[in-house]
Amino acid sequence: MSERKPMAEHLQLLSQDFFIKESLTVAPALIGCVIETNKDGLVTSGKITETEAYPSHDAASHAFKGKRTPRTEIQFAQGGRLYMYQIMGLHFMTSIVVGEENNADVVFIRSIEPLSGVEKMKERRKYISEDIKRLASGPGMLSVALGLNKDDNGLLVYNNDSKVKIYKDKNYTAEVATGKRINLGIHGATPEEGRAAIEQLWRFFDKNSKFLSR
Repeated sequence: MSERKPMAEHLQLLSQDFFIKESLTVAPALIGCVIETNKDGLVTSGKITETEAYPSHDAASHAFKGKRTPRTEIQFAQGGRLYMYQIMGLHFMTSIVVGEENNADVVFIRSIEPLSGVEKMKERRKYISEDIKRLASGPGMLSVALGLNKDDNGLLVYNNDSKVKIYKDKNYTAEVATGKRINLGIHGATPEEGRAAIEQLWRFFDKNSKFLSR
């Protein structure tokens, strides 16, 4: 197993305070940050290039109108935890719970640019191309590449001893752009609430990145 290398000086572990804010603040602030996983001594990481905000008052939120289920319960925790869920019985999606306890506010991570442990990422994805632009440029793909699954649901991302951590890159200066969110699922909403959700420019991405979901 590979040993953990010292973290670069320009990367600083985010504090809990960073995540105790609403998703519309945290989602753009996460662009350029680095998410790192350490599974069985194997470290993989990537720069976050694309996110989406899902406030609790949003018709596309899994917890819209305070809906509490075994899947959504973690959304009501205090910010700074992973929210992992599965779609179509296949793909795990990676989100970060943000805000104060009981707010059910979430930031969805759509894409990353692979940085370290690329060969391990390829192995996990069974990816054979030398062009890594599509290695983790999508929500299901990045979860596989980083080794994230349902067992990581609820993990803190700001503790030094966590298997999953997020760092601020103090050298990051690229421009963050906005757009409509992709492939929204809307349930239990009025037509007006649904249309409002679709029209929101709550997707945030690195305008100059080649590592985006589409």
